[in-house]
Amino acid sequence: MRISYSFCLEQRIEEGNFRNFDVVQVYSGHHYAKNKIQNCFTDTRSCVYRKIMKEWKILDNNLPDSIFVRVYENRIDLLTAVIIGAQGTPYHDALFFFDIAFPSNYPEKPPQVFYRSHGLRLNPNLYDNGYVCLSLLNSWFGKGNERWNPAASTILQVLVSIQGLVLNAKPYYNEPAAINLARNWKNYNEKVFALSCKTMLLQLQNPPRNFESFVADHFRKRAFSILRASKAYRDGCVRIGLFSDNWSSSSSQDNYISVSSKFIQSMDKLGPQLFAAFSKNGASLQNIFEKKKEIAPKIGENIFKKKNFDVLHKVLEKLELCLGLKDKTKNSYNNTQMSLSVNSTTTKSQKPTGEIEEIAAFSRFDVVSDDSDHHYVVSNLPKKSSGGGRGDPFASASSGTRKKIMQEWKLLEKHLPDSIFVRVFENRIDLLRAAIVGASGTPYHHGLFFFDVAFPADYPARPPMVHYRSFGLRLNPNLYANGRVCLSLLNTWTGKKSEKWNPNESTILQVLISIQALVLNEKPYFNEPGHGMWPGRTIWEKKSMAYNEDVFVLSCKSTIFLLRRPPKNFECFVSRHFRDRGHVILSACRSYVYGHVRVGHYNHDEANDESSSSSSSSSTDVVVVSDKFKGLMLQLYPELVAAFSRAGSSLGNLTRQLNVETITASFERKVLVKKNTNKEKKSGIAKRVLWKIKVVLGLKKRVHQSKVKN
Repeated sequence: MRISYSFCLEQRIEEGNFRNFDVVQVYSGHHYAKNKIQNCFTDTRSCVYRKIMKEWKILDNNLPDSIFVRVYENRIDLLTAVIIGAQGTPYHDALFFFDIAFPSNYPEKPPQVFYRSHGLRLNPNLYDNGYVCLSLLNSWFGKGNERWNPAASTILQVLVSIQGLVLNAKPYYNEPAAINLARNWKNYNEKVFALSCKTMLLQLQNPPRNFESFVADHFRKRAFSILRASKAYRDGCVRIGLFSDNWSSSSSQDNYISVSSKFIQSMDKLGPQLFAAFSKNGASLQNIFEKKKEIAPKIGENIFKKKNFDVLHKVLEKLELCLGLKDKTKNSYNNTQMSLSVNSTTTKSQKPTGEIEEIAAFSRFDVVSDDSDHHYVVSNLPKKSSGGGRGDPFASASSGTRKKIMQEWKLLEKHLPDSIFVRVFENRIDLLRAAIVGASGTPYHHGLFFFDVAFPADYPARPPMVHYRSFGLRLNPNLYANGRVCLSLLNTWTGKKSEKWNPNESTILQVLISIQALVLNEKPYFNEPGHGMWPGRTIWEKKSMAYNEDVFVLSCKSTIFLLRRPPKNFECFVSRHFRDRGHVILSACRSYVYGHVRVGHYNHDEANDESSSSSSSSSTDVVVVSDKFKGLMLQLYPELVAAFSRAGSSLGNLTRQLNVETITASFERKVLVKKNTNKEKKSGIAKRVLWKIKVVLGLKKRVHQSKVKN
């Protein structure tokens, strides 16, 4: 035999000894089988041939127990490897196959690696099209010692890196700029485990060539453990990835781990499919359902107590509202809890751990997956190239646009201020969503303002596109009702050269901070060109104060709309923000209406409630506010109270209505005068019409006309 590693594979299989390394003949199922074989792979004197033979020896002598490799006798440029998912990760007991091809100038260039994904993406580094993203393969960024080194790097190093660095315990953090947000990595692990189970089913249906017996034997041995893990994860007994063969159901029944309803539904479908596939493969699964009956009742009880308790009380609360048994402005959260016999001592703070983590750990920057409601999700799709392929500058790791966006992600993660929150998208790096909290000292204080951003294909040559989620309200001269954002930095308004977009220096962080500081400022009236340019500053200041009144009213309306329909990936943030700040916003409303503080200047630290503000020095000088503002706030205030109550805000005595007599006396007088005037006009017209009818009918003489007119 030309290659000393060749021997009868069939004999080894019959003996039940599937070796970690072996040489086989059939390579027809290999992803790179269509590559033409070069002379360097057949000439035993070539450097490439000798290097590959050295690689074979290294693999034969040093492969760990969890990696198996098959090389090909007549195609030494090809190689197939399978990696068993490690314990302590969401990939445990799963199989991951990789097809590898050596280039003709190997080892000057790294090998090509293709992941057999079955169309599933279960890792940020393993794409559903088979692309493997790894610094060692020069398919991702990395430091010098992390990239391919022709003098030192080997294929064994590649395989071990994939197993240790890619298929790890928390693959969510493999994504660039992913930060320490517990809820996201746990949700990602749920997704990973479900996709791993789907991969197992597909591998049992169609195992890779030369690995048929290995796949069957592996899942025959590990079937019972995989099903026990699936059930334990689905029932919330064990954190996903931490299941071991020594796990006991009795030791974990009292500690329910929050899992998403989506994961439970997935496992309810996949569990029976796995059982059927493993049974067909010859696995012994007799006791699996007995164990399920043993722990199910107690797990169900824990789910009811800890997870569905809040849902139940909300349903009861809505029923009470519909039946008229409860005032809409009152928050009976604690009363409802006390009336339930399930857990009468539960308080608002005793929510499931998952909900607390989701609300309390909302990070300023994060990578998410759901981009379905983004303004540019359809309009910014990459166009097809003329050759029929996808001309996608955002998908190619080598494109300048992608590299620049990755740099922007890192910049945002490190330098975002406390009042700006950003979500970028895992599968659409060209999209971004930002939430800006209105600053104190402005009429936008404590409001939330959302912006959808899209990077153009030639970014940063052109500035990003920015859309303001306005709900049809224009609360700033620079923010239009249709969502247009007028800003020199975006080249949507005139400005000096230093104020316009600079491809070499400008960033999306600069855009967001400019919107917060230059647009959502203390006196937005003067953002409009020409305002305040002519003499008569007092007039302009009065108009600015009137504009601030309108701005605050529109900001309150936006708050109500946001609570009704929060943007995706910001639902818990919107709810928590207004739950925490609802009482401050209502206190500001009352202070503005009663003339204690100028609109936009409310400071909660100086005035904790209405009484304190009335006794402060600022209340001695009543601030004049328009009757229009008072009337609008009189209408909005009850809606704000109801919205904040639904969000769970503690409002105390702020639920009572505004003092109508005090704030609307002059307003009502004007309305009354206007109504009386209209009545007199209508009465005069009616009298004239009636008189003419009587004259025509001969019931009146025309001489009476002068009397009527008089």
